[in-house]
Amino acid sequence: MPAISESVTVDAPLGQTWDFVKVMQNWAELLPGFEGMAVLSETDSEWKVRGDVGILTKLVTMQVHITDWADLAHVKFSVVCKEEPLTATGALIASTLDADRTTLDFELDAHAGGMLGPVVNALLKNV
Repeated sequence: MPAISESVTVDAPLGQTWDFVKVMQNWAELLPGFEGMAVLSETDSEWKVRGDVGILTKLVTMQVHITDWADLAHVKFSVVCKEEPLTATGALIASTLDADRTTLDFELDAHAGGMLGPVVNALLKNV
């Protein structure tokens, strides 16, 4: 399964950073290929994402479900693609670096199924 992790330092205290994070639209827009979002409930939303994998480009709808939310700490979620056999789990984890800086760690573990699953999984690892 392709798994990725990224870490970024934000020049803002944890509380101010969390004010940005708690509005899912804010961080959804940072996703490469993001084209739109519909909030369905407090825990569910659909994201339109244009994905480029190798020479393939496709607009897909990702159903995002919040599985665990701990204010000022983390958001855990699951993702199911409506058009393709692709699922993922992930987390956005916030922690105080010092009084004026916050670390955000993003983790995503994705898995593509179907006949092309092994090829897509190999390509996802490189993206």
